[in-house]
Amino acid sequence: MGDLTTLFRSADPEDWPEPERAAFWKGHDDYRKQASNTPLSILRPSFDPPAGYERAYEAGWDHARADEHRRNA
Repeated sequence: MGDLTTLFRSADPEDWPEPERAAFWKGHDDYRKQASNTPLSILRPSFDPPAGYERAYEAGWDHARADEHRRNA
């Protein structure tokens, strides 16, 4: 995936239009829920982006994953 600034003009999801912002936070929340409930060996069990907003959802998912890796480092 490309740089968030390139995809959405701003790296801050709060600056994105509502549908993209909502998809970002859904991806972020979905990752955090699955990471706390399942073994890490299961690949993206709850990865379920809203139709048409896959990139924003994936950006949220990846952001939450990066946060988790930073906390565990």
